[in-house]
Amino acid sequence: MIKRLTALLLIPVNVMLLPGFSDKQALVGLGVKRISSGNALSDHVIALQESVTRRLLEEHAVDFLFEQSVRTTWLSN
Repeated sequence: MIKRLTALLLIPVNVMLLPGFSDKQALVGLGVKRISSGNALSDHVIALQESVTRRLLEEHAVDFLFEQSVRTTWLSN
């Protein structure tokens, strides 16, 4: 159906990734121009933040917060 839509429509076709439906290369091959994760990325980040907050409250320690640093080297690729 996606291949048919991309062939028939004169506008870019957007598709949202879902579990079991996330093969980016296959979607690009079908002519999809924009692929979205919807709110999955923000939901994942919020869940991680909740987990870290829970750990802070339970362990009363902060050292683990400094074990990982933000890396931006991937931006230069």
